[in-house]
Amino acid sequence: MTQMQLFPRCRQAILALLLLHPEQRYHVREVARLTGFSAPPVGKELNALADLGFLSREQVGNQLVFQANRTCPIFEELASIARKTFGLADVVRHALAPLQDRIQCAFIFGSLASDRATVASDVDLMIIGSLRFEDIARLLPPLEQGLGRDVNPKLYTPSAWRGSLGKGDAFLENVVSRPKIFLLGGAAKLDELGKEAQ
Repeated sequence: MTQMQLFPRCRQAILALLLLHPEQRYHVREVARLTGFSAPPVGKELNALADLGFLSREQVGNQLVFQANRTCPIFEELASIARKTFGLADVVRHALAPLQDRIQCAFIFGSLASDRATVASDVDLMIIGSLRFEDIARLLPPLEQGLGRDVNPKLYTPSAWRGSLGKGDAFLENVVSRPKIFLLGGAAKLDELGKEAQ
């Protein structure tokens, strides 16, 4: 069973935001802005999740605010699911933060990015930057423990990325053409790196 079968995308985004930041309270428009979904479906999902007991709901002035319900009997399990599946981008991005000034682009690819992940899927992580593998290897044990998944990093310097793409590397061409979850740098930066290879 994939995460999309268990939770629709809007619900995934809401749960990831609130469960991974349980100390924060959010109003509907704020959740809509942060998740990229429009306010009506976000409001509907927030109220449904509050009715189920996963979120707390409180009237503050003329606005309803929502927060992860830490007293929910399955809060820890839900937070763990969010961390290990659809909330993993925040977790990995946070782990990479100490190295971000040396990373031009970083993204998750493979089954997790394509909504084909199973419980056994590892995290395929592509990093393009001025790093050594040892820099990344130091981050892996706590990251893997937090995610409950193995992390499979692929590391390229910008020149190695350009060179491999320029030679028509089949693996990289496949990665570039498939869905990705961007962590640092974004699609525009990846396009820029790719154009430099042409």
